[in-house]
Amino acid sequence: AANRALLKLGGAMVPEGVPAETDAAADRRPATRVRLSELFSPAYRSRTIVILLLWFLTSFATFGLTTWIPSIYVTVFNIPVADALKYAAMPAALFLVATIGIAVLVDSVGRRPFAIFGTAVAAVALAILTFYRPSEVWLLVTLIVTGQLCISVSSLIVWPYTAESYPTHIRAVALGVCSSLARAASMLTPLFVGVILNVGAPISVVFAVFALFALATMILWVTATRETARVRLEAL
Repeated sequence: AANRALLKLGGAMVPEGVPAETDAAADRRPATRVRLSELFSPAYRSRTIVILLLWFLTSFATFGLTTWIPSIYVTVFNIPVADALKYAAMPAALFLVATIGIAVLVDSVGRRPFAIFGTAVAAVALAILTFYRPSEVWLLVTLIVTGQLCISVSSLIVWPYTAESYPTHIRAVALGVCSSLARAASMLTPLFVGVILNVGAPISVVFAVFALFALATMILWVTATRETARVRLEAL
């Protein structure tokens, strides 16, 4: 059982009858260093590029909607501040409930179906807002909340998908690089939306960009990813 565990974690099997290294001896062994460039080696280059794009596109849309929607409610749609804050809090509350359902089903349903469905619905909701400005507040809020909630599903799924796409020795580096890119996207989003609103461009431009990012993310999930649920990590 111990040898099977070692093999699963990427270690070497200890032959029977041979004493294992002591902790002191193991501590003296030099640690294997993983270079950042290994993510872009021929073995991982294509998947790394796809996963980096998934992180950037998803994070740009997610953080953009989360950061700017309260201000858009107030300044563009003339919704009172108290109501705007209430509407802005709805996606977070719904996402908390949704994560429980996803956690229960994600191993049986798979990673890709949730991400594909979420980005597709988000793209449709945001595309509607691009071409149609609802006069009813309830319809406006429903479309925005749907877009926020569904694109957030992809941001949730991309974490386990990234971890399961790399072998053990490079997994932490890959997650670190990808999450750093997501932080970069979150810093660019306020600049983008702020510039659009300051120059007096219509709000439909903002929704159009977010819709395109959601659509691009969905296309990547459909065409450039493979299911990692119920697949042995050693086989990837």
